Amino acid sequence: MRVGFPLRDANDLPFMQLTVDYWTAFARSGGNPNPDMGYLQARGYWNTIGQIQASGEWTPVNAQKPQFLNMMWNSYMMDFVDEEQCKVLGQPL
Repeated sequence: MRVGFPLRDANDLPFMQLTVDYWTAFARSGGNPNPDMGYLQARGYWNTIGQIQASGEWTPVNAQKPQFLNMMWNSYMMDFVDEEQCKVLGQPL
């Protein structure tokens, strides 16, 4: 969070809200970063709801086809680009 600084654009605050919603869902569920839609609706978190509907859910990593969520406004799943570097370092997925 950029405390004391002006927002850079109109997406700064909604993106911060989305990030917090992912983190709290991860903590609340014991490992799933996807917030429960009923929870979001009950609290009126429309920015997060709209972004998840536009971007899709954060899917678990599959070692055969590793992907991650590229978090931005609009986020998207993409191939894990550092797989080769991990292999070189002896850190397999």
